[in-house]
Amino acid sequence: RLSFIKDGQWVYVDNTTFDSATGEAVGSANHLSVWGLTVGFAAGVGVEATRTYPNPWRADGPLSTPGAAAYGIKFDLLPAGSVKFRIFTISGDKVLDGTLNPATLGSTAANGHLQVIDVGGATGQVTRWDLKNQNGRDVASGLYLIVIEGPGGRATRKVAVIR
Repeated sequence: RLSFIKDGQWVYVDNTTFDSATGEAVGSANHLSVWGLTVGFAAGVGVEATRTYPNPWRADGPLSTPGAAAYGIKFDLLPAGSVKFRIFTISGDKVLDGTLNPATLGSTAANGHLQVIDVGGATGQVTRWDLKNQNGRDVASGLYLIVIEGPGGRATRKVAVIR
């Protein structure tokens, strides 16, 4: 689908057509803007399609600069709508609990430790966990269980953090 940026978010052009034989996408609008071709996902795809990366997350890895937009664990292919994230240690202690709408660029949850960093791109909605607990402290090395609830039900992911 064709999209444009409006108020910091990708907005779909309603009358978009795509010819899979020629690879041509066509759409029209009555204004000048920044445009992009985005990949749509099949209707009904829910949280079970969510990908979690990098796994393991390593302190010496490429996504390890604190404060950088790329820092932390990413969740992509998230559906639009209310999505709840609960993160636990392997022993069952709750680390983080937050709910947000991954289609709202910049929205945060769990005291800002979950943040939507991309919407509508090739990987759908992308949310980042900054590897901090609910109180703002860095999590320790270990295995974490992530429960994601939202459109399509519930999904569970495991991630390792190596500091």
